[in-house]
Amino acid sequence: MKADLQIYEKICEANNTYHLFSCDDRVLVGLSGGADSVALLLALKRFFKGLNLFACHVNHMIRGAEADNDAAFASELCRKENIPFELVKADVPAYAEKNGISTELAARNIRYDAFEKICKKHGISVVATAHTASDNAETVLFNLTRGSALDGLCGIPPVRALSKEIKIVRPLLFVTRDERWLSFINQDFVTDSTNLSDDCTRNYFRHRIIPALKDVNPALEDSLKNTCTALKDIQIFIEKTANNSMTDDVGQLSKLDECILKRVIIELYHAYAPDCLIESVHVCEIARLVKQSA
Repeated sequence: MKADLQIYEKICEANNTYHLFSCDDRVLVGLSGGADSVALLLALKRFFKGLNLFACHVNHMIRGAEADNDAAFASELCRKENIPFELVKADVPAYAEKNGISTELAARNIRYDAFEKICKKHGISVVATAHTASDNAETVLFNLTRGSALDGLCGIPPVRALSKEIKIVRPLLFVTRDERWLSFINQDFVTDSTNLSDDCTRNYFRHRIIPALKDVNPALEDSLKNTCTALKDIQIFIEKTANNSMTDDVGQLSKLDECILKRVIIELYHAYAPDCLIESVHVCEIARLVKQSA
């Protein structure tokens, strides 16, 4: 009963804080078959009975028979739970090679494209993914070691747009990975063997760095969540101020505070090149040139 209450309260807290979904929404759950996505699907079904749930599993064709077994597990789970299920099979390695991108980015692009198509097919406006407080901690620390700017230190966004009509939400963002709700309800799940190796940088953080930091602070995920919230407030203030200061006049730009100037540069860049990213080093160099021109 306590485990039920904990996960329910934490999903409610996330929903009340970020307005993730309404009680009668049509929601597509990204279902890998792993512990987090299984917990998300079953928690939404158990505790939010007004939701119209759908599930999608994407077989990335990377792990052979293991991936096929994961897909079969997800399909059978949805059959037992009477949840409409869609299986998408895509050759991620081939897509990555063709487009000259990493396997991770290719998998992400394919998943989100599949989500959008399924949502349009069934009139769904909300996609729920199973990112947890533990995932957020890994992301923040990973970005910190790479020298990320403010955006990266704000962590995983609880809500973001997939398209004009569809949003992606993270209902488990206040739930840590070590909360054993699935054990409490006697529900099994699959384990991706690639998550067990430290060869991937994210896995190294998961298996080595996070446990070491939790020896110092057992409430690491909550502490980082609070830090992310504070940084997000700062980011929102900077963005609002930058929007009110928007200009392409170099003389006016040179008078702006450094952090506002950099945000204006980013927004101007996105306005002229919406499909491209600008790196922090280039933003800093442009800001330096603008200040020199004063």
